[in-house]
Amino acid sequence: MKKRMKALVTCTLVFCMLLLCTLSSSAKENAITEVTSAPGTYRFTQEAQPLVGRGAISISQAVLREGGKDLPVYLIALHGTENTAYGQADEGKFNMSATQMGRENAYTKAIASAMKETIPKDSNIVFAGHSFGGMVAQQVAADTEIQEHYNILHIVCYGSPLVCKDEVEGDLHRLCDKYDFVPFETMYTFTDPDAQFNDRSVEAESELPGYVHYSSYWSEDTWGDYDAVGIKGGNAKLYVDESTTTYFDAPFIAGTKTHFKAWASIKIGINDIGIAIQF
Repeated sequence: MKKRMKALVTCTLVFCMLLLCTLSSSAKENAITEVTSAPGTYRFTQEAQPLVGRGAISISQAVLREGGKDLPVYLIALHGTENTAYGQADEGKFNMSATQMGRENAYTKAIASAMKETIPKDSNIVFAGHSFGGMVAQQVAADTEIQEHYNILHIVCYGSPLVCKDEVEGDLHRLCDKYDFVPFETMYTFTDPDAQFNDRSVEAESELPGYVHYSSYWSEDTWGDYDAVGIKGGNAKLYVDESTTTYFDAPFIAGTKTHFKAWASIKIGINDIGIAIQF
């Protein structure tokens, strides 16, 4: 009797595990997220988070619904600076080349490599990047080789300086909180202030200056009137298949492999605080 009960319990547990796996797989297969506003797209730049073990670059298959038309696209979301993501993400020491209007750095190389590995030629692209991620999004969208291989439709940047004036393919949308100082950290602030100050969308969140660089772009109250690609009053939506989302580390150093990778973090409010190490 005991053996029969044990066998019955075992079979029941196995059945439940198989059922859970099936349901989990089914949920994953139907993991379509409707994004109707700019804060919804911003979420993908923050979930590409090296401090929790995900790479700073994410690529997802999606459908862009804009102007009554549906287009298959790839959403490329790029995380901003993480100074405690040693040797893997957009570590601070790599920022200078982008800030000084450089055209190639470790982060752009990682993005280009991830695109070639994941995205078929002639695909439609939507970039989304926060801070330094928005800067390198502009740089990649200005790369002539990338332009030859892909159709870049939109680049939506959150709290990012202008670094590639009149060079990007697609429509550039820079969302900059009034009290966010990071968008001014570019040579264009001095060499072409009209472009730097005028070519952006400005709203203001009632938070402390500095902190808005992270908090503002989550806010539906502040940015809810901007559609999924950063156009105020626009009607663009993204339907993102999160079951296809793939994360990639950056910077990528050609010819090297990761032998060790570790991370630890806690979430304080909307921010992940911690450390990540890769070598």
